[in-house]
Amino acid sequence: MRYAILDAGNHVTNIAVADAAWQPGEGLTKREATAGCVIGAFWTGSEWASPAVILPVPAAITPLQARRALRAAGLLDAVNAWIATQPDDAQEAWEYCIEVRRDDALIAGAQAALGLTAEQVDVLFCSAAASVPDYPAVPGTLHLSRPAL
Repeated sequence: MRYAILDAGNHVTNIAVADAAWQPGEGLTKREATAGCVIGAFWTGSEWASPAVILPVPAAITPLQARRALRAAGLLDAVNAWIATQPDDAQEAWEYCIEVRRDDALIAGAQAALGLTAEQVDVLFCSAAASVPDYPAVPGTLHLSRPAL
């Protein structure tokens, strides 16, 4: 028989083929691996829930992605107001940057000024990256090409 090996949080850590007498190691439990059971799934008590997909936080996003994510979160006006209080070089960096880096000091400053947690900023970066494709796929983007030599 196929058994799901569950950790203490009811997540499937492995699937084993064994007889009914077999028992998993300490701290683990087993449950028959019925339809929908895959490694990473979660046992709800009545069915298998799909495993969560965890996206990595992007190291950088485009300025368009950043502004659209901030607008969607209701934070764009607050960020713009905070940027207006910063030195000229910071304002120019925000206005003319070609990418917004997660590890930039300006992002850390905005995070502190707005009272956001690191996790909230990570969610903004993930949302931004997922919501707007790269520039060539964005309607209204000007595409320049070099003439053939």
